Amino acid sequence: MALFFLVAGMVMAQKTVINGVAPGAERKMIHLSMYGDLITLQERELASARIDSTGHFSLSADLDQTIGAVLSIDFHKAELLLEPSKTYSVAIAPMNYDEYKEINPFIQSQNLDLELPVDDPTELNNLAGIFNTLYSGFLTEHFNALYRERNKALLDTFRLRINRHFGSAKNPFFLDYAAYKTAGLEQLTQYYNRAQLARKYFTGKPILYQNPEYMDFFNSYYSHYLTSSTGPLRKLDLKALLLTADPYASLMKGMAADTGLKEEPLRELVLLKSMMDIYNSGDFQQENILAVIHAVQQRSKSTGNREVATNMITLLTRLKPGTEAPGFTLLDRDQKDLSLSSLRGKPVVLGFWTTYCETC
Repeated sequence: MALFFLVAGMVMAQKTVINGVAPGAERKMIHLSMYGDLITLQERELASARIDSTGHFSLSADLDQTIGAVLSIDFHKAELLLEPSKTYSVAIAPMNYDEYKEINPFIQSQNLDLELPVDDPTELNNLAGIFNTLYSGFLTEHFNALYRERNKALLDTFRLRINRHFGSAKNPFFLDYAAYKTAGLEQLTQYYNRAQLARKYFTGKPILYQNPEYMDFFNSYYSHYLTSSTGPLRKLDLKALLLTADPYASLMKGMAADTGLKEEPLRELVLLKSMMDIYNSGDFQQENILAVIHAVQQRSKSTGNREVATNMITLLTRLKPGTEAPGFTLLDRDQKDLSLSSLRGKPVVLGFWTTYCETC
């Protein structure tokens, strides 16, 4: 007799499929990725495929939660929201991908114009798109009144408008998405004070690591938390705590003085965010900051926080002297693949220049 056990809290991954067309990108590679976390924004590839000669492609990935995903062709990108087990049909607007080869792709790369031709008004991307349009229009029209005059009545009007449009919406990801984006307006207008905002949106609430609007509000609310005048620690205290035998434990204990951070996972995530904020400030020893992040990676009870810490270590130490160079493969003069790993043990000199520099 076979026995089957269901682990409490376990969510099984389900296949999500994207079928699409990208005119002008025939035979190019298309990549599907997600952000490992929304603090470091380190991308993790989920799938890739070669676009066929007719411009069509198909990608699939196993997802255990709704995520913000990124489609990219060369350096051109578009973002969309993906739910587990769903199939999406997307159309990327025609584009001459070779036309932009003289432009620095890291700075001036044109975004992909992505359409999801679905008529379902309850589909998550449709809900988010309509909400974003209403939000952007409202903010553009009333920014001065909201920010300079702190006109709270206007925000109440916006809430009524949103309720009329989305009163029947039931998608939990979207409801959180809309609530935390609106929280940004409450912060802008000082509708609530900081303590009230924390109680409403963070205290006793789950951390929504993959919801872009939750994390956008989190990053804004807790920006430079440990070095701001409203934080629980003065700058000198922070320096002293970073020099203790166990700076992670010392900082976590000091931050517990904030009644809005009594819950350890949230306090720990704020600590990680704060360490990243001060890493390149020049006011603190980077090795002490990394020691705190390593402690979270190794000791945290939160899987999400351990993942953020791992991504943060990768981001902050990448390309530092003594670290391993990232692998890559390029074409040599004979148009054959040459990988960096094939040159291990040999001196390697890399030269960098712009595509438009003829003398280079």
